[in-house]
Amino acid sequence: MTPWSVLKKQFGFVDEDAARLKALIPVLIPRIGQCATDTMKILVEELENQGITVSSERRTKIQAALMESLEEFLKGPHDEEFCEARKRKAHDYLYLGADITSLMAALSTLRSTMLALVFEHLPTDEAQEAVISICRAMDLDMAVLTTTFMEAKEAKELRSLQDIIIKNIPATVICLDENGRVNAATASTYRLFGESSGKPPLHYQQFFPRAMLEGTGLFSRIETALHSDVKASIHRVSWGEGPNTRFFQFHILPLDHDLARVLIHIEEYTEMVRAEAQAQQAETLARVGNLATNVAHEIRNPLTAISTTLQVIGSSMELGDRRRNALRKAHDQIQRMDRLVMDLLSYARPAVARPTRLSIEQAVRELLPKTSSTTEIHPRGDSTALADSAFLKQILSNLLENANDAVGANGRTRILIGPGPQLVVTDDGPGVPPPVEAAIFVPFITTKAKGTGLGLAISQKLAEAMGANLELLGTGDEGASLESDLLPGASFKLSLRSA
Repeated sequence: MTPWSVLKKQFGFVDEDAARLKALIPVLIPRIGQCATDTMKILVEELENQGITVSSERRTKIQAALMESLEEFLKGPHDEEFCEARKRKAHDYLYLGADITSLMAALSTLRSTMLALVFEHLPTDEAQEAVISICRAMDLDMAVLTTTFMEAKEAKELRSLQDIIIKNIPATVICLDENGRVNAATASTYRLFGESSGKPPLHYQQFFPRAMLEGTGLFSRIETALHSDVKASIHRVSWGEGPNTRFFQFHILPLDHDLARVLIHIEEYTEMVRAEAQAQQAETLARVGNLATNVAHEIRNPLTAISTTLQVIGSSMELGDRRRNALRKAHDQIQRMDRLVMDLLSYARPAVARPTRLSIEQAVRELLPKTSSTTEIHPRGDSTALADSAFLKQILSNLLENANDAVGANGRTRILIGPGPQLVVTDDGPGVPPPVEAAIFVPFITTKAKGTGLGLAISQKLAEAMGANLELLGTGDEGASLESDLLPGASFKLSLRSA
């Protein structure tokens, strides 16, 4: 804003003008109530036109403020302090909710009222001189008020914009005052730490979780920043336990500001840590898979030789020979190892699908006599799909084997076919334990005492090769129409491509 002394020169306001204003005190002060009332009416009318309700109590305060302002305007002294007082008035008008139009209308009314009173109570010559001084002073006053008003309004709008940005910015930023109290924080801070962290102004030791402060060096770094100009960064701060552990980076920056002594920028990189862990796990599984494949190739031929030898030895024994039972047990274990080898080779072998148009129901009916004669079949409309017949039967065989193992001799298994290119294998066994659900398709994860943990992994691999989707259904996944047919144990859904 232009300096007060320069403004006075620009508007031609001199000491003689100030003297004439003082001389008007006997004329205007007794009638100051009229000036204030006329001005207040215009200001209130303008405010109400903007939808701002002005109570009677506020009207009284506005009138009192206008009377005080008018008395200052006449008495002076018209110096720097007077200028600062007028600036404060501009902020008062802004606080009321007035805009620049309202302010100009009110000041114009005040000018007209004062000029009318001067012409009414002073001789013409004196009145003309007084009018010139009043107009110069009013122009000067309006320049200060309107300029300050506009600057304050712009600053208010800027603060509002800053508040919006701070509330919506995804960054987590916290400011501490010189006493370590949190006096500002972005909205994401509360999403991170929860509303339980409280609202400012809390001391940072109350704001941050205790586990985050202890044993991480965070406390000492913040204290150092509060009492010096030393920046600090902590690249790994953990919070939580086990799978719920979260990881953060802290950047602590000393500030030179009246309201903020330290700024703390927090970056969470939990997802990055988890992604790295998953990548390492996938790499480890790949190495294990390659190793297992090599081992499988190495032991398959010896297993075949051993199995054949046991069969030959057994066939040479008498039917009542007690050693036959031991040979049978050994042969069963050899067969189990051979199945494991076959599963390993199947999982490691690239799956290349050759999809054709087929009926899911027909494929099921062709397979069931070979796998499970007691499984119920529930067709639910047309089930034509685009799939690889061998892959489909392998997936179904694996699912039925798991279901039959889970329910035992007296349990129930059921296949829901359709509507459309889908099927569901459901059973009334114990189901999949919750801790295993998320990893049910991971290789070598099994709920069976003698399982290899590869059946479902192979099934999912074959499904993906066909462009299909295999999933474990949870409670309520399929809607009420299908839930009535689901058995209470595990339910696996295979969704195939439409033909």
